Amino acid sequence: MKRRLLPVLALALLAASCDRFGGAKPDEAAAPAAQQAYRHALSGDVSGEYRPLQPVQLGDAELESIFVGQVSALKAWEEGKGGASPVTVTFKTAQGAVRVGPESYQITDDVFRFSGVSAGGQTVAFVGKLDQGDLATARRNLGDQTAVLTGTLTVGKTGIPVRLGLWGGD
Repeated sequence: MKRRLLPVLALALLAASCDRFGGAKPDEAAAPAAQQAYRHALSGDVSGEYRPLQPVQLGDAELESIFVGQVSALKAWEEGKGGASPVTVTFKTAQGAVRVGPESYQITDDVFRFSGVSAGGQTVAFVGKLDQGDLATARRNLGDQTAVLTGTLTVGKTGIPVRLGLWGGD
C-alpha cells in the first residue's frame, strides 16, 4: 500500500507546486528570476556607450558598442518594470545594426558580465573588468582612447579579447 501511495503523493505535490507557480501573476513569478538574472551593485555612474578601441570582427558581424544605462534604468529593469533594455550589445552587419538585449547581467564597480541571445539564436556573452580609475579619466577627457572595459566577447562558441573605451560622441 505504501509503495502505491508514494507515486501518488509525489504526483500530487508536483501538481500543487505547478499550480502554485503557474497561477502566479507574470510579474510576481518573474520578480525572483529577474532579481537573480539582473543585478548591479555600483558606487557610481558607469552609464554610457563603450566602443572598441580596435575593430572586433566576429564572422560577418563587427562589434559596434556595449551600452549601459543609468542606475535608475538598471533598477527599473531589475524590478521588472520594463522599459528599454538598460544593457545592450550592438553589432554592425551588412543588413544593418543588430542589438542584443540581456538574458542576464551583473555589473559591479569592477566586474561586467552580460549574456543574451541574438535574433538568429546565437548566444552573445561578455565577461570583463571595468576600470573605475580609467573611467573617471575618460569622463574628464570626454572619452579618449583609454581602455575602460576589457574582457572577452563570445558569440556562439567563438571568443575574442576586446578593449573598449567610453565613447564621447561625435
